[in-house]
Parts: sequence; C-alpha cells; structure tokens
Amino acid sequence: MFLFDSSSQDESSLNQAYCDLLYLLDRGFPKKSALMFVANHYTLDKNLRNILNRAVLPLDIVHIIQNNLLRDSGSLKGTTFHIDAYNQLTTFYSLNNRDPVIICRDGVLRDIFSSLHAKKDLQIDRKLLIPYFKLLLKLKPGNLHFYFDKQISFSKEHVKLFSKFFQEFKIVGSCDVYKSVDWCLKNQTKEVVLSHDSTVLTEAPYCFDFFSWILKTPSLYSLSHQLIIDFQKISCP
Repeated sequence: MFLFDSSSQDESSLNQAYCDLLYLLDRGFPKKSALMFVANHYTLDKNLRNILNRAVLPLDIVHIIQNNLLRDSGSLKGTTFHIDAYNQLTTFYSLNNRDPVIICRDGVLRDIFSSLHAKKDLQIDRKLLIPYFKLLLKLKPGNLHFYFDKQISFSKEHVKLFSKFFQEFKIVGSCDVYKSVDWCLKNQTKEVVLSHDSTVLTEAPYCFDFFSWILKTPSLYSLSHQLIIDFQKISCP
C-alpha cells in the first residue's frame, strides 16, 4: 500500500509541488501541461501525481464548487438524492478498507483509490452496502436515485444487487445504468446531488459532500488515521 509519514521527503515535495501548481493554475495555465511540468520538476511518482491532480483546482473553480455545496445537513431531510454510484462507493470502499484519504483545495474529501488499487479490486457487495446505507440514511432522505456508469464492468449486476437491497430494506428510490452519468447529474438542477467529481460540482447547484460530513461527525465514523493531507491547511507563499 502507498503511504508516507509526515516527515517524509515525498510529502515535502508534494506540498511544494502543490503550491507551484496552484500558482500556475490561478494564472490561467492549462492543468494538464502545468501538472506535468510541476510533477516532472519535483520528480513525483505516479501515485503522488494522482494525489496532486485530485487535490488542485484553480481558484475560480473552487469558488463555484464552494458556492454549490450545501452546508446544512439538516435541510436534506425528505429531499431526493441523485447519487454518482461508483464515485461515492469507491470512496466508501476506501474508508471501509482503512485506506488514506485527502481533503482537496475546494474542501471536498476525496479518495486516492487508483494510487492503491486496481479497478478490479473494488468489491461492491452487502458487506460494503450495509454500513454505507446506515450512514446515508442518517440524513433521512426522501428518495435515493443511484446512477451507474454503463461503460464500467458489472454495472448491470450492481444495479440488480441494489434493486434487491432496496426491496429487502424497504428503501424508496431507483438505480439504473446510464451512458453519461455526469451529464445526468449536472442536469438534476432542482434536487440534491452526491458526488465529488469536480465537473459535476461546478454545474449542479445543489451538491452535498457526504464524506466531509462524515469526517466532521466523528461519532458516526472515525477518520483520524486515514486523513493523510488536508490541502486547505497548506500555506503557500
């Protein structure tokens, strides 16, 4: 498993690279080329590049996302949730597996699953779903609609698993496979979206960062040993 401790050279290089990349993005440089330039300069490996890519967003995008994020969890009671299924389940798999997570520049908690596992390692089963739904239902939503990516293997099987799970636990909602999940979620403009995909968060005006809510509610789930970097706390010159 990929990890580093707080005194490692890797973390120091990552922090410096983070600040340099912020500088470039905030001045309009394209992210792909800026990321490559900074990562090469600090000789970051593939895992650190992945973390940096997830953590850094230009300031104008950060402002949009923060404006679209709902802060009051109590206001969600009885509302309809539109959920980016694989996006959210991958993060919960990471939490359940005690994998490290990060808080990105926009304040959103994200996993680093691809730095630790192959795609085939994601196991969606009852063992994962029961604790996930126990936490999700504490928000007391009215309806749950899960969106599964058509191009991902076993998506149809996962939909069948969810459908049976809904019936067994009397959960009101639906789950289906979609060709473009991002497009669907960005067009659910009047209802709550659960995702940490920045392209969704910038366009869907009613978003909720479910995993940051968990982080801020330690009585629900302790993440003290999993949060390896809070990028919002890094002070850049």
